[in-house]
Amino acid sequence: MNDRNLRNNPPKLLNVIEASTYIGVSQRTLRSWISGREIKVARLGGRVVLRLVDVDRFIERHLEGGLV
Repeated sequence: MNDRNLRNNPPKLLNVIEASTYIGVSQRTLRSWISGREIKVARLGGRVVLRLVDVDRFIERHLEGGLV
């Protein structure tokens, strides 16, 4: 799945690579947030997955400035 498709039609569950692309940060940064429990994840059979809704909520919590 390329970056454009991921942003326009993301799956409901994202792996670390997909989530870091969606947010626009490195995998290392995302893994740091995960280990610091700043963003919710599920560990399924050794896989780390993030729900799209949790990623969007994380972004919303970090919005700054602008008019509402």
